Amino acid sequence: MELRVERVVSAPAEDAWAVVGEHFGQIGEWASAITESVMDGQPGVGQIRTCHIAGFGPIALGVIRERLVDFDPEARSLSYEAAEGMPDSSCAPSAAGRCTRDQALRARSGFMRP
Repeated sequence: MELRVERVVSAPAEDAWAVVGEHFGQIGEWASAITESVMDGQPGVGQIRTCHIAGFGPIALGVIRERLVDFDPEARSLSYEAAEGMPDSSCAPSAAGRCTRDQALRARSGFMRP
């Protein structure tokens, strides 16, 4: 299973990175399907974000844990994967966001508000 949505954010790269990168653990503040999210410590490779899901589409009410597999503040780039809690444990969907000085943020996530 793959969940993917791509959005172009009309905001300065610094502002977009602050929300998507620096505050990676706080997705519950802006993603409608996430009722709560927490992350132990600051964003960095290997950190786990725990998301409490309201339930939508094929995703049941529950908890999903996501692991940051790449986090580069200078490049404003990150990628993460499902660590546990997805309906089919044989798949590990991933998402990535990239924000550069020359372009708007392109964030891929199945949980973005319109």
